[in-house]
Amino acid sequence: MLNATTQLLRYELYNAMMQGSDKNIENIATTLGNLDNVVHVRIFNKNGLIKYSSRISEIGKKLQDIDPRHINLTNLESTSVRLTNKVDTYSLTEPIVNESRCQSCHGVTRTNLAYLDLDADLTKAETIFFTGSMHMIFLGLAVILILSIGLYIIFTYFINRPLKDLNSAFKSVEAGNLDIEIPTKKNDEIGLVFNRFNLMTKNLKFSREEIEELHFEQLQRADRLTTIGELTSQVAHEVNNHAAVIMSRADYLEMEASKQEDLKAYNEDFKTILDQTNKISQITKNLLRHSKQTPTIRNNMDLATTISRSILVLQPLMKKKKINCTFKSEVKNSEIIADELQIDQVMTNLLLNAVDAVDDEGVIDVTLKSETENTLTVYVKDNGSGIKLDAINKIFSPFYTSKPQGKGTGLGLYIVQNICRSHDIGINCKSDIGIGTTFQLEFKRAVLRL
Repeated sequence: MLNATTQLLRYELYNAMMQGSDKNIENIATTLGNLDNVVHVRIFNKNGLIKYSSRISEIGKKLQDIDPRHINLTNLESTSVRLTNKVDTYSLTEPIVNESRCQSCHGVTRTNLAYLDLDADLTKAETIFFTGSMHMIFLGLAVILILSIGLYIIFTYFINRPLKDLNSAFKSVEAGNLDIEIPTKKNDEIGLVFNRFNLMTKNLKFSREEIEELHFEQLQRADRLTTIGELTSQVAHEVNNHAAVIMSRADYLEMEASKQEDLKAYNEDFKTILDQTNKISQITKNLLRHSKQTPTIRNNMDLATTISRSILVLQPLMKKKKINCTFKSEVKNSEIIADELQIDQVMTNLLLNAVDAVDDEGVIDVTLKSETENTLTVYVKDNGSGIKLDAINKIFSPFYTSKPQGKGTGLGLYIVQNICRSHDIGINCKSDIGIGTTFQLEFKRAVLRL
């Protein structure tokens, strides 16, 4: 409205000025002022004196006296549009430029001849558009609010509440309750997660029951082994006592044979009796030593001697299966600082595994080497069935065993690994199916005698 009225006013104003008729200018202002939505039309000079107006009563008066807050007279050099104090009334003020066609009358010294002030209300179309826009804005806000509330309800009911139920269920599982089950009401993604959770808890419960059953069986087995160990210790002690009596009698007979000619023919028999009885004594001593519960004490010990003792203890088992077990030491000094009983336990467990792995008339080779200046390396090699590739990483796990039910506790290699860790002994296993298995023990600087 402002633009259209201003263009019309500017056109008529220039025509009237070119004709030199002030009355036409006043008529133009009055005519435009009577248009719908036009509040008033004014033309004033730089001092604010109104020269022409659609309201005749304003002519000759200063704009500041009529409406002091209407316009700032110090800022009139450019066109400005602003909202007046009245509701929905806009005001446009722009300078009337001294164009070249006007300079014949007004001269060339003046830049702006006067100033045009036009006030207009919104047209009906503009009012409808404005009202519609406000309605659209409020409608949009209402839709956003409704959507927000709806999304919040949907999120709370379909996502947040199920997640809280799932979180609560996880806390129950962490507390050890595997009987919990989340009801599944729908077959959506949340329902699928709930089904997976319920399946997981069932599998965990089943696994726990199996572990508890296995653990109970292993405890029973360990208890039986403890009982057998105690009985073995007592039997070995009794056997050792009887062996001592036999050795003393055989020794006496050997002394008598050296004095009496009729007994000299039995010297070899007496020596054989003494030798075999001495072996029985050594075996029973090792059994007694192996069965004792003693604290960990690290002292100087000879590794080669300990390996020989471990092999000697297992000789009856090896003879029964006709196993050829050899021990070869390639070092002169095999003295280390370690707990002799624990090192003996390591070697005994490795040799027992080798005995179980080989068939009758199998071969077990034990070698002691010094491959570097500050290390001793022990190889325990057998020609048994070997270990599968997928099981090689499990052999040191507690209660893992590939032996038949009732044979083996699954703790031997687990104990071996822990003893090796406490002594800083490197342990490695290489195995080929159908060829055999080799355990390598590397006694590092930490356990070598300084």
